[in-house]
Amino acid sequence: MCIYLNFLLNLRFCYKEEISPEKYCSKSKKYPCEPGKYYYGRGLLQSITWNEYYGAACKHLGLPLLKDPDLVARSPEVAFKFAMWFWNRNVRPALYLGFGEITKRVDGRECSNWRRDGPNSKVKQYIEFCKMLGVTPDQGLDCF
Repeated sequence: MCIYLNFLLNLRFCYKEEISPEKYCSKSKKYPCEPGKYYYGRGLLQSITWNEYYGAACKHLGLPLLKDPDLVARSPEVAFKFAMWFWNRNVRPALYLGFGEITKRVDGRECSNWRRDGPNSKVKQYIEFCKMLGVTPDQGLDCF
């Protein structure tokens, strides 16, 4: 039960797009960037970045996300589909490995020196949610 709280924690934030986003576009033959388009975090899981993820989701969901990445921010339905696609593909296989491993799969940057307060903040929110639901937090909270 508590494992799914990581997904809920990511939904707790209220921005449709990253604040001050990077220009995420890598050279890819399989999923090339469209001219003038950048693939930064949008929607429910703003850790989904880069044209490779947008391209793979485009292929799986049948949506024009490479041509129109802003669709994720404009459409709540697309944002939810995009987040669930990413969650099921990348995070779900680690559900029983602990909160820290799930955090790493959602956004590995939170588990690096890049953002040392990231995991601690998320762990505190996770424990808070567990208390509200009356469940015990699982082991493996750390992702370093």
